[in-house]
Amino acid sequence: MAEPLYATKDINKAIRAQIKKGATTRIEGLQGQHNIAVGLAKDAKVTMVGTAGDFFGALNGGVTLLIKGEAGRFLGDTMTAGKIIVDGKAGDGPGANMVGGKILIKGSAGSRVGVGMKGGAIIVNGDTGDLVGENLFGGDILVTGDAGMGVGHNMMGGTIFVNGKINSLGKKTKLLRLNRDDRLKLTNFLTELNISGEFKFRKVVAENEIPFSILKGLLGPSSETLKDSQGEDEGQEG
Repeated sequence: MAEPLYATKDINKAIRAQIKKGATTRIEGLQGQHNIAVGLAKDAKVTMVGTAGDFFGALNGGVTLLIKGEAGRFLGDTMTAGKIIVDGKAGDGPGANMVGGKILIKGSAGSRVGVGMKGGAIIVNGDTGDLVGENLFGGDILVTGDAGMGVGHNMMGGTIFVNGKINSLGKKTKLLRLNRDDRLKLTNFLTELNISGEFKFRKVVAENEIPFSILKGLLGPSSETLKDSQGEDEGQEG
């Protein structure tokens, strides 16, 4: 019988060895260790059972990660591809700075969901804390429950969909009616992730959206001008 693994480096070494062999990977008894399954890039599936600590699945580049339990802070930080599914709740900052991929949290999430997010999608099938989508640059955030204060604070791009109560909007945001493309996008996300129910989503966007092509220049080593940066208003809710 194999000895149980407790150290982060040993757990990650075992995960990589299993993925390299092409084996189905399942790790049981996770006890809140931080930095688990970080930087994985192959097309593989990894199932973890227990409680994940901070930065679970950070820098994910293609793996599908399932945690059958709760996750700590900064789940999927800076991920670029792949999928992370959390069967329970997650802490603060899930999807921070992510560029691509999908995160599904089947329970509630803490504050600052998708802070600094540039692409991909985060779906919280429950309630969230404050500052959902703070400094959002791109991508989609869906909240099927209630959202806290400051939704979309200082966002410059991307879209936040909230089904339940919005405690308050952050600065530089506005509410818009859903259009046909929005409804199709929401239907596709919810169907793919097997989420059902009666939903009445509202859409939060930046007051003055800056196209991501320009944002990339601003965020990178060379900056670009902001000319022609105003997006077309789709009709403000009111």
